[in-house]
Amino acid sequence: MALTIKEREIKKIEEIIIDKFKSYFDYFSKQCGTLETYEKVCVLSIKEPTDMMVNYDCRGDISNYANAKFIEWIIDTLSSHFGVSIIDRNSKFNSDEDFRNYLQSHNYNILVGSRYPFDIIDYQDYDKHNEFISSRGCLFSVARRKGMALRKNSLFLKLNDVIVEISTPSIEDVRVKRSKESGLYVYTTVDGVKLEFEKEDLQKYIYNEYKVVKVYVNVTIGFSDNVDDAVIITRSSEK
Repeated sequence: MALTIKEREIKKIEEIIIDKFKSYFDYFSKQCGTLETYEKVCVLSIKEPTDMMVNYDCRGDISNYANAKFIEWIIDTLSSHFGVSIIDRNSKFNSDEDFRNYLQSHNYNILVGSRYPFDIIDYQDYDKHNEFISSRGCLFSVARRKGMALRKNSLFLKLNDVIVEISTPSIEDVRVKRSKESGLYVYTTVDGVKLEFEKEDLQKYIYNEYKVVKVYVNVTIGFSDNVDDAVIITRSSEK
């Protein structure tokens, strides 16, 4: 039976996301520690203009965002469920060299998540710092300001399934206000123009102009019995 356009789009997004995740799951494929399985974890919910989904290949962007949110979820899960510590780089270390020595002495040879916590602070030391960071196994993403440093074979990841859902948002899902004067719905269109709509007209507009893409994963995580085999690194405002 032939797939519908929506089913084909979902399948393509799923394939790209699986391929994007593959580098992480391949890197952490050695089983370790106690295993925990998580079902239908939402790693992305994003509203996209329908025109962009049809006329512009935004599947790569969706997979990048899903990948980043998935890594953020892993980091948060290792903190909340496995007890991995969180340190602030700017508070704990006086210099880039102190930071490098910390990573080296603890044998943290895999760096994941946001690159920002690992970036150089004193640019006079740029080449040395860059060379050191590049010598680690780096799996950076467009994640926000959290990163994680790990010892080899301390984390196990198994992707059991990727589920992509594409739906149409309702009025309740978008930012909209009622005009006190006219009672109509005031909404900023995809072109950035504020217009007033009757409720039914606004619902039709939203139906035609936007789609909501949600990405879920079923995943199994295992982490070392030694909680010090990883550390989560944030970076507060500069000193």
